[in-house]
Amino acid sequence: MSNLLTVLSEVGFGKPLLIEEAFITLTSALDPAESLIVLFRQQEEGYLTRGPATGDVWPPIPRGSELARRLDGLRSPAAGPELLLGLTGISETVAQAFCASTVLPIRGKYRVYGALLVPRAAEAAGTGSTLHAQARIVALALDHCELKRLADDDRIAAKEIQERLLRSSFPTVQGLDIAHRYRSALAASGDFYCLSRPDASSLIVAVGDVAGKGIAAALMAAHINAELQYMNARASDNIGAHIASLNRVVCQASLPGSYLSLFYGLINLDRCTMRYVNAGHQPLPLHIRRRSGAVPFALDAGGPPVGLFRIPPEPYEVGEVVFQSGDVLLVATDGVTDAENPAGDAWGTDAFTRTAQILAGSGCIAEKVVGQIVEAIDLHCAGEPQGDDITVVCIKFE
Repeated sequence: MSNLLTVLSEVGFGKPLLIEEAFITLTSALDPAESLIVLFRQQEEGYLTRGPATGDVWPPIPRGSELARRLDGLRSPAAGPELLLGLTGISETVAQAFCASTVLPIRGKYRVYGALLVPRAAEAAGTGSTLHAQARIVALALDHCELKRLADDDRIAAKEIQERLLRSSFPTVQGLDIAHRYRSALAASGDFYCLSRPDASSLIVAVGDVAGKGIAAALMAAHINAELQYMNARASDNIGAHIASLNRVVCQASLPGSYLSLFYGLINLDRCTMRYVNAGHQPLPLHIRRRSGAVPFALDAGGPPVGLFRIPPEPYEVGEVVFQSGDVLLVATDGVTDAENPAGDAWGTDAFTRTAQILAGSGCIAEKVVGQIVEAIDLHCAGEPQGDDITVVCIKFE
């Protein structure tokens, strides 16, 4: 029993295992002296068997055999222990193991996974209660694996849906070269971005970062993105009032302590100007002038993060930018500047600004700007696992 409990730490709390993998791992820990067999139903081949005494995985019990039919009956939620005698239609080795055995269903929360076969001699020796306990423990461990699998399926689906929504939010705009990079740290992300055209002469760019990571942050990001799409369809020059309205929505609809940083810009395509609000977004978005070679201009007009205060201390300030041919607007999330190397050193705002200035100032296309920024991050991290979501959006005025 102690050996089985030790193996549970790998199955229950280690890396996620498939049910088949967990089955083999758990049966390897059963007491060989008790000659127990664990059975598991496979989708196509029938029942998988394993004998702890030999450590061998035996050939599957074929569908339609007498033993398979008897084991099918154990899959009923009401089934109890059953004595197997005189079985036919299976291999001699398996038949010898199963004859005169009591079968204990391994019944989990989600389904019956298989059975423990207890030789009558073991029952007579008084170990029956221990074996019943082992059957319950194995069922619990397999339930945990099944729950992990279901959760992983949900996370993968959430990631695919989120990425599909983000990819669909990039329109083609004449006179602008637009590119982006997005990479989540977990299956789902708190980063989001959208570009939309409220009318023929306008483009809205929004990049946000919900506090936290994972499914909860991704759900909030999806909610905010939907609110922004609704706002964008009714966009006006009064973008400060739009962000104040979004702040009220977040405070009313979100859990306490939920907030997000947001950069929101309304570009007038005819005049090449942009009115914007920076609601606590870091790193500061950059306006990079190609011709002057000047230090990039940080876009810091705005106010606190959205949702941090029910009533912000002051109205959101609106900034304004005038773009010239060759200028670049670069917006990123803090996963870019906070990316760490194995020594724990962050890439940093200075490295981000310097790299962006070199790339944009040299006349690179938008796709090369975002691609080489992400390459520079990866070079700095030197294999260190990504700790936060990374988003970079580049708009170049041609």
